[in-house]
Amino acid sequence: MPKTTLSFYLHIIAVAVVVFAIGGWFGGQNSVSATSAKESVYDRVMRTKTIRCGYHIWEPFLMKDINTGTMSGIYYDYLNQIGKTLSLKVEWVEETGFGPHVEALQSDRFDMMCAGDYQNAARGRYIDYTTPILYVALGVYTRADDKRFDHNLSLLNDASVKLSSVEGTTPFIVGNRDFPKAQKITHPESQDLMAPLMDVASGKADATITGLPLGYRFNAQNPGKIRQVTMPEPIRLFGSSLSLKRGQIEMQNMINNATRELQYSGVLESIIKKYEKYPGSLYRVTRPYQAPQTP
Repeated sequence: MPKTTLSFYLHIIAVAVVVFAIGGWFGGQNSVSATSAKESVYDRVMRTKTIRCGYHIWEPFLMKDINTGTMSGIYYDYLNQIGKTLSLKVEWVEETGFGPHVEALQSDRFDMMCAGDYQNAARGRYIDYTTPILYVALGVYTRADDKRFDHNLSLLNDASVKLSSVEGTTPFIVGNRDFPKAQKITHPESQDLMAPLMDVASGKADATITGLPLGYRFNAQNPGKIRQVTMPEPIRLFGSSLSLKRGQIEMQNMINNATRELQYSGVLESIIKKYEKYPGSLYRVTRPYQAPQTP
């Protein structure tokens, strides 16, 4: 074979080897990236042996001492028990608002929202919920001397009525959906949840929607200022649970199984009673069984 022809073929072979090697390197990098991107919340938690929690401050569900940083509350104790049951560490990594936590879950800034999340359909389009540990009723509150809306909440749906809420919260969503004609006074998500109740007490707003625990607490601290509108049933009742990004079935199942164990053993009920400052403000989950009748 002529030397020039041999050199030509050797050159072709060398180029092919280089191209193959580079392609294999990039392919390997893409494979590594794809594998990393595909790691589920469950896989990450099991690999690190740690549940990373997002949270918001929301008495009695989660409290934080401003001087010491010590945390407490229903969900704090509940997550600690979850960690013990599953032999996992729990880290409270980020405080966030009631709306921004959806994006935080989707971008993996933490594994679960661990301070209690109302199971509402609007957020349920983007995140999943674990089994509820309790239920929270929403009530409508007005000034103590205002009985216009008793037994007739439809009167709230009027342009002359001022309805106050914190943006992004479930009461905000319910108010916009049920009473679209009412004037809206909205506070930013960083605002204290007491703000709408203060609006009502001061006369700035005619009414607000809030969870019964918060309504009870405000009345205890500000007696005679507001009242709950008289109705046969709460305006809404929501399951309170943990939330996580969509499609994380393995993580969801693991937490649900641990939660049921805590419910059936009575541990959860003891935690709820510990922090239920106002009896009757929190609705319990009914056990899905009945003890056998003894002869």
